[in-house]
Amino acid sequence: MKIRSIVFLGLLGFCFQSLKSQSNPEGKFTDPPSSGIIARSLIDSFLDSTYTWIEAENNGGYTVSWRYTIESYSTLINGKEYYQVLRADKEFSKNWTGTGHYIRYENNIIYTPWLDAEAEVINFNLEVGDTFSVIPPQFDVKLVVDKIDTVTLLDGEPRKRWQLRCSWDDDPPLVFGYTQWIEGIGNIDGLFATDYMCVFDAPSNYILCLYKDSTILYDSPDYNTCWDETASLNTFTKLHLKLVPNPAYGRITIMNLEDPFRSIAIYDLSGNLRFRGDAASIAIDHFVPGFYVLAIFFENGTTAVQTFIKD
Repeated sequence: MKIRSIVFLGLLGFCFQSLKSQSNPEGKFTDPPSSGIIARSLIDSFLDSTYTWIEAENNGGYTVSWRYTIESYSTLINGKEYYQVLRADKEFSKNWTGTGHYIRYENNIIYTPWLDAEAEVINFNLEVGDTFSVIPPQFDVKLVVDKIDTVTLLDGEPRKRWQLRCSWDDDPPLVFGYTQWIEGIGNIDGLFATDYMCVFDAPSNYILCLYKDSTILYDSPDYNTCWDETASLNTFTKLHLKLVPNPAYGRITIMNLEDPFRSIAIYDLSGNLRFRGDAASIAIDHFVPGFYVLAIFFENGTTAVQTFIKD
């Protein structure tokens, strides 16, 4: 059972400084500037404006998904440079809106403005046995680092992982379970979900997928989707679509795709996500040979599948 938390990026804006970008007071954003200027990296392998991620919030009766990225220029707050977190309400939307939440990186620590100072969001310097105070600090809720190991991203890059539990929970935790920080990704229970951890009846949050440009780096092993579709492979509705060529080597193309669709996904036969996008022609030259399932999620809520062979 994951630690229940209200995500840092969510509705509890009263816990943080809800500031508009000084250079864009209306809080509306489009694509990052085309001048080639992108955000200075928050950490050597951490997020900048070339990354996007999908985060879901489950409130018990419903789930809401959002797409996030980092603003491409800094904002001066309390004399320090921060980068705003931006949000969009569609999986592939580029109509970014400012969240009013800001972060910065220094010495392997992610900070956010807090009152007239700042608070730690994530501390990548912690060792096993160290404690971490969550936001808001007056609640005096602490996490304990129980384990540190390594996970491998989808591009083959190893990343360090911290597993933390509520300080008053059992060891191993039986009430709230572990929350996890992954170097370069953040907290998988919500990228910056450090507020109101270890609280009963709070909504649960989780990172579904994270991309660098158009390349997927992280796909949650607990979900078979990068948005809020929850259908499993054995419940997909089959339609008369054609994949050409089939078998395929370098690229597969969907023919007779007439109805509006939200996204396309490709899974291997173990259910692992291998592609997610909105293009009807997909490069598969990097796939290992074998059978694959292609799923199309339509705007009307239906899903279609076809299988193909990668030579």
